[in-house]
Amino acid sequence: MRWRSLIAILCVGASAPAVGQCYRDGLPCVTTTWIKQTDVTLDASGNATWSFDPADPPPVVPAIVHLPRAADATNPIICNWMSRSTTSVTVHCWRTNLSGLLGALFSGSIAGSQVTLVARAIP
Repeated sequence: MRWRSLIAILCVGASAPAVGQCYRDGLPCVTTTWIKQTDVTLDASGNATWSFDPADPPPVVPAIVHLPRAADATNPIICNWMSRSTTSVTVHCWRTNLSGLLGALFSGSIAGSQVTLVARAIP
């Protein structure tokens, strides 16, 4: 009797998901984090689009962060996404202080500036 109970407990324990595993409808969940990064070059309007690799798209619409390629403490660039999906993200960037904004009016825009975009998606 004891052996049968012990075997039954071991069999049930072996079929149960391990701690930290995720199961939905009896199938294992995808719990890996998708993270990619790329450098984009801004156009004359301060816009850039990054199209994700169709062979490795994000599982959900990713969160986006930006890092200016060249540190400029006196006239930094800041970006905000304008549109994002599982296929691409479009950002708009601008200078964050008055002299940078006025300088863009008189001496040209931030065209050609490079920004590193990092996309992170957790299903």
